[in-house]
Amino acid sequence: PNSWASLQVNARYLNYVSPWFYGLNADGQVTGRDQPQVGSLLRQVGAKSLPMIKNTPQYDNFTAVLTDTNKQADIINQIDALIAANRYDGITIDFEGLNPADKPMLTAFMNSLYARLHPEGKLVAMAIGAKTKEITTGWAAAYDYPALGAVTDYLLVMAYDYHWATGDPGPVAPMDRLRPSADYTVARVPANKVVWGVGVYGYDWGLNPTGGWDGQHAEYRAFSEANALAAAPGAQSGYDAGAQAPWVQYQRNNQTRQVWYENVRSFNAKLQLIQDYGMAGFGIWRIGQEDPAIWASIEATRQPTACAPVDAPDPSSGRTFFSETGHTLGGTFLRYWRAHGGLPIYGYPLTEEFTETSPTDGKPYKVQYFERNRFEYHPENKPPNDVLLGLLGVQTTQGQVFPTSDGSPVDPNTLYFPQALHTLGGSFLRYWQNHGGLAQFGYPISEPLQERSSTDGQTYTVQYFERARFEYHPEYEGSNAEVLLGLLGRDVVPCTVKSFEF
Repeated sequence: PNSWASLQVNARYLNYVSPWFYGLNADGQVTGRDQPQVGSLLRQVGAKSLPMIKNTPQYDNFTAVLTDTNKQADIINQIDALIAANRYDGITIDFEGLNPADKPMLTAFMNSLYARLHPEGKLVAMAIGAKTKEITTGWAAAYDYPALGAVTDYLLVMAYDYHWATGDPGPVAPMDRLRPSADYTVARVPANKVVWGVGVYGYDWGLNPTGGWDGQHAEYRAFSEANALAAAPGAQSGYDAGAQAPWVQYQRNNQTRQVWYENVRSFNAKLQLIQDYGMAGFGIWRIGQEDPAIWASIEATRQPTACAPVDAPDPSSGRTFFSETGHTLGGTFLRYWRAHGGLPIYGYPLTEEFTETSPTDGKPYKVQYFERNRFEYHPENKPPNDVLLGLLGVQTTQGQVFPTSDGSPVDPNTLYFPQALHTLGGSFLRYWQNHGGLAQFGYPISEPLQERSSTDGQTYTVQYFERARFEYHPEYEGSNAEVLLGLLGRDVVPCTVKSFEF
């Protein structure tokens, strides 16, 4: 329940959520059920849903599942069906408690799963145990980092429980242990595929009279509980700068107890580590237990430094400076901007260039935001297709369902696109044809409709395309401004301070 409560408040800060809906039993059956209210919330905020599947059988019992090729195929069929039935964006596999000898079978399973889901445009994430070297025994031995990295979109490194409930007291994720794990990981997996697991919980150990662990199972502590214990009369508390972790020591029933947990300061230290290594991002285990202050830190990380206005560059730099927004445009993006319509089509730049994970396909690209769109650099394509407009029409209408057209003739000047089940005609068709057509704007994803503008509050006839929104302005009828592109770039630019409001 506390995870759901936190998600309702904080989902807007997250790109992906892996709700724990499902388990996998010894018979190879996926158990559990979808919770529709979660999917509805995630669609509202534009976050992708990658539910987690966790194995119930472990060690030898799970080896029996992995070695059964019929069960493997059936599990993949079940996962594929779940994704389709519930409109998930992909899946997160969390298989733990594995025999080291299971390594090749585990990799083979993930290879087959990825081969099924990747062509369908679905994401595959996998939680893996943290390690610092090649090992043949222990909790993380079955995870082949390089091989798994090749058959997943993201690997979530569970970089916590370095001290655990049935071991000696100590920091759950000490920084001196994290950096060797990060070194090992990014040497074997592309950093842009690595999601660093950050725990936001703690443990409460009992101590014996000599100050050591009393041997009893430690109690789980959320931040709120640990914080309350630190405020109790007689309690001692502090922050270990080496481990980058807070602690509390207190008395209960004449026993000294010690708590190691996480707060916003320790969370920020891990965010810095993630940035130092250029990783894709972080994954929290689990929301509902966290220091509420971490959400301000998360919001800050979502605003790239590229949002900040810059000084005018030297004229010899080859970059064009726009004093209206305090941003520059140069290189490949400047050439594309000029060649495809410039200011009337795209508007002013709202950021500098930076690398961003695409909200529509989950891949990292060099991007730059403009008032009316986002440029994305695709080096895998040959020029001029190495620059594409972001799918802002798709992004901003996520979760909306538009009525389709049956293709019945409207008039000779209206085109029907069977690929999209929509038509295009009149002023919008002329604008589409004269300014780049399919390559520039993509297919129409709606019919013309009436919509109130968030810019001036007026109601206009608009039509959505994969990469843009067309707006009909009757006040400019007969001029080049009769059709304008909607300011979708302003709507989605990840800048908290809208310095471009001019």
